[in-house]
Parts: sequence; structure tokens; C-alpha cells
Amino acid sequence: MNYENFDLFLFRHNKHRNKILQIQPHKMIYCELTVCLAGKLEYRVDNNPVTLCDGDIIFITEGQMRSRNGSNDYADYVSFNFRGNSPIETGTYFAKALDKEIRLLLMCCDESFAERGLNPNVTLALQGILNKLHYNETRKSYSDLTMAIIRVLKQKIYGKITLDEVSKNTFFSAAYCQRVFGRDTGKSIIGYFNELKIEEAKALMIQGGMSLVEIAEKLGYDDYNYFSRLFKKQCGYCPMQYIGSLTTK
Repeated sequence: MNYENFDLFLFRHNKHRNKILQIQPHKMIYCELTVCLAGKLEYRVDNNPVTLCDGDIIFITEGQMRSRNGSNDYADYVSFNFRGNSPIETGTYFAKALDKEIRLLLMCCDESFAERGLNPNVTLALQGILNKLHYNETRKSYSDLTMAIIRVLKQKIYGKITLDEVSKNTFFSAAYCQRVFGRDTGKSIIGYFNELKIEEAKALMIQGGMSLVEIAEKLGYDDYNYFSRLFKKQCGYCPMQYIGSLTTK
């Protein structure tokens, strides 16, 4: 997913027993993602009531009508307001979608925001949450074979893989694997594999401690220039520019 024009302008974690602020009805000119960790939030989106309880998540997109009831009751929730593209294209309610991975990403947001305010790491964590929600939704329609192929690809993230290896691990012919995977995801198996690798490369860059050449080699790319071209094709900017964005914003 290309997030070149992604603009996060508000992060708020209501965790200190502050009252829930009322939001008057208005048309959204940005997107909102809100995660309810504990308590209850009562929204109205496009005139439809939506109640968030423990573990629920809501995504409200630009152009929708939104309001929220105020309350003196306690609710622990996290909200992001942003503009730009998202893998989730329509307003969506995710019941009990808060899992361990999303919780860890929210913890990273808290720590990074406390140290530096809004910064690229908070933005990257939000993008990770959006990707995880989108993946959880889309995989519901994936066949068992496609899910098996994805598991194989993730296990091989630091190496190389061929369609023959995918075939051996799934017990289906390479041609059949490619056909089913393409039908479910709209992507080739190797193309999807490279996308997984680029996302892992971004995570390694954030962690630090490795050069770009070392990251490319760790992910199984013998040719750094090829890795750099793949990175730019997927992200819209080269690895060096991505590193620069982490240190200059």
C-alpha cells in the first residue's frame, strides 16, 4: 500500500478518566479511526447508531456524517484523525477487532507520542493498524489454500522461495496455487511475497542498527539496486528517503 500522501494530524488517547466529549453532527472532511479499549462510546454515523464497547474499532471516512454522545462515564479509547489513502475505503465497524498485535502498536504510539509528539513512528503504527484490519477483513473471503500459501510466504520472509516450493508445502500444483491465489488476492504469489518483504524492511529500518544493504541481504536480496527499485515501486519513495523521513520529521 502506497502511503506517500498520508497525513496524520491528531492522535488522542483518552485514558486518564477524562469525560467523553460530545461531538455535534457534521460531515467528515478527514478520516477517523477509534479503538475502544474499555468502556462505551456511542456514535451516530450517517444517522445509524454505533456503540463501541471493549475491543471494538470504528473507521469513519471522509464525507460521512458523524456525531458522538457526551458522557461523564469513563472510557479508555484511542483516536486517530488523518487524511490520505487507506486500505479501508468505506466506513466500517470492527467488532472485537482489538488483538495482541494492534494493542502492541497502540502501546508504541503512546510511547512515541509521549517522547516526540506526532512523529513518523506514530504514523507508521497507524498504517500498521489499518493494514491489519484490512487483512483481517479480506482474509475472510480467502480460500484455505490461499491462507496456507500466505503462511508459507511468511515463514520464508528472510529467504527466497519458488513456486515449486510453494507447491511442495501445500500439496497442490504450482499452476493451481498461482490461479487460486491470484483469484483471491488479485496478485501473483511472488508479487505478494515481495510486498511482505518490503513491509518487513520498513520495520527493520525503524528498529535501526542495520544498513540498507544489510537489510536487503537479510531479506534475501543479493542485488541492493533491485531491492531499492521494488521498495520505491511499492512505497512511492526509495529506502534512503524513507530513512530520512524517520529522522527529519
